[in-house]
Amino acid sequence: MHELETYFDLTFKSQDLLNTALTHSSFANEHQCESNERLEFIGDAVLDLMMGQYLFDKYPRYNEGNLTKQRAKNVCESALVEYAKKCYLKKYLRLGKGEEKSGGRHRVALQADAFEALIGAVYMDQGLESCYKIFNKVVIPLVEDD
Repeated sequence: MHELETYFDLTFKSQDLLNTALTHSSFANEHQCESNERLEFIGDAVLDLMMGQYLFDKYPRYNEGNLTKQRAKNVCESALVEYAKKCYLKKYLRLGKGEEKSGGRHRVALQADAFEALIGAVYMDQGLESCYKIFNKVVIPLVEDD
C-alpha cells in the first residue's frame, strides 16, 4: 500500500481507509471487515464533481447536454477501468479466496469500483484537494489523449 501512496504523493492519516478502499466484499465477508462499497459511493460523487468542473472549465462553449455526455463518457465503467489500470490498482486489491481463484483481480467492474473507492477514501481522509493528485496524474492524461 505504501507504493500506492508514494505513486500519488499521498500519506493517509487512516491506513484503514486505504485498506477498505481496496477491499472487495468477498474479502470482507471472509474476514468480517468493511468492504469498499460505501467508499465507492462517495468516490463516484467526487469523481463526477471533479470531472464536471474540469469539463466546464475546458469547454466554455459546450452546452449542458454536451457537458453531460462528456462527463458520462469519462466516468463510465470502461473509463474507470482504464484509470485503475494506469495506477496498477488490481495489484493492491484484497480479494476473497474464491474471487481470487476465479480471476476476480482482472474483472473490469471490480477494478472500476476500486478506483472510485480509492477516490472516496482520499476524499474522506484528506478532502477534495488531495483527490486532485489522483485526478491530475491518472484521469486527465487519459482524457486528454482521447
